[in-house]
Amino acid sequence: MATYRSSADQRRDQRIANEVEAVEVMPCTFCQTLTPVLDLNTYGARCYTCYRNYCEGDRHDPSLTRDQRRDMAGIVKAALAGGLRASPQEHIRHLQAKEEAGTATPAQRGFLVAVRSLAKAPAGD
Repeated sequence: MATYRSSADQRRDQRIANEVEAVEVMPCTFCQTLTPVLDLNTYGARCYTCYRNYCEGDRHDPSLTRDQRRDMAGIVKAALAGGLRASPQEHIRHLQAKEEAGTATPAQRGFLVAVRSLAKAPAGD
């Protein structure tokens, strides 16, 4: 059996929902400024200032330096050209070399620990 809700009830519920959304705040994805959730929903997880900058053409991530962006662009170009296709063994050797050089990230070091533990595990586990 369907329940009847008047339009006044529906408007009241919508008004309450809007008020709740208006007071809830979360950090902007780009500048970390506390921003009302309603604004984040409207501007694509950005505060209005970051959205305005985005619309004006300032579309890069400000947390990356020019050199980091250049390096990332080179990696993406190589990947798109098929230059990053490596076998699993080649990938592991690459990560081991990074670990020995002290440039491996914590995630890469964790991956190598997992690989080593799998290599030591008896067959059938």
